[in-house]
Amino acid sequence: MYGWCNGEQTVLFLQALVAWRAGKKGRLVLIWDNAPCHVATKVTAEAARLGIAIVNLPGYSPDLNPIEGLWDWMREEVTCGFCHNSVPDLVAACHAFIDRINRDPVALIDRLWPKFERDPTFEAKLLI
Repeated sequence: MYGWCNGEQTVLFLQALVAWRAGKKGRLVLIWDNAPCHVATKVTAEAARLGIAIVNLPGYSPDLNPIEGLWDWMREEVTCGFCHNSVPDLVAACHAFIDRINRDPVALIDRLWPKFERDPTFEAKLLI
């Protein structure tokens, strides 16, 4: 399950996900963006065959897609204003970031959970 994000790799991911969840109760629901590899006919067919429900996010909805916040956070801490000496150095920095944020799952969820309530303090700053 490594390589390009394409239909074949996504099908393998779905199969691995179902195998990982084998024996667990509950319905498997994936909330995905509309990346081509997520909406490919072979992927949607395999998801249906495996009993996976797929919910596609609206076309442009970074507020509903926590991974967008994760990419922003990683760029802030790993690459913003800094050029790593090599690709292996960049990969190591990314792994260190992931290891660090996974040690505090509550902080991770707090930072990435979509905000559905208005925040008058934040909105007031936008008007300045």
